[in-house]
Amino acid sequence: MKNAVPFYWIPMVVIVSCCVQSCDEPEHRYPTGPPVVLGSLRILVNDPSGSSSYAVEVDGLSYGKWSSPCVVPNIPVGTREIVVFSEVRSSPVTKVEIKQGEETSILVSLLPIRPYVGDIPPQFSASSVDGEAVTLKALRGKVVVLAFFGSVG
Repeated sequence: MKNAVPFYWIPMVVIVSCCVQSCDEPEHRYPTGPPVVLGSLRILVNDPSGSSSYAVEVDGLSYGKWSSPCVVPNIPVGTREIVVFSEVRSSPVTKVEIKQGEETSILVSLLPIRPYVGDIPPQFSASSVDGEAVTLKALRGKVVVLAFFGSVG
């Protein structure tokens, strides 16, 4: 009986063939949502410092560095918050409505990133560790170090 298959091989062949036929992963393992509709944004930067490239953020996500003027593609349709900045200047947050099939245009002016040494700080008040109210106005002329910290809980 040289051509006979040993008995212990028969169950393994059956298990392997069942697995090959029924262990395939389903085609759609995850639910799929509607396709994302995209638009584009044309940006013109007014920058007195004359930088050659600017970083663009949309809703806090980086869209890379661009020169001005530029067209940033693949932005999801809807109201978006745009920030454009260089190493030393930044635009305020600009809300823009991105529309499908249209190129939305904006002009942003970059402002110096502050504070600088010697700038007068805005009026500020807080509670000390002892619970007393402290204002910067009361500390005028003194050296002040502000340490911000917090706790979770």
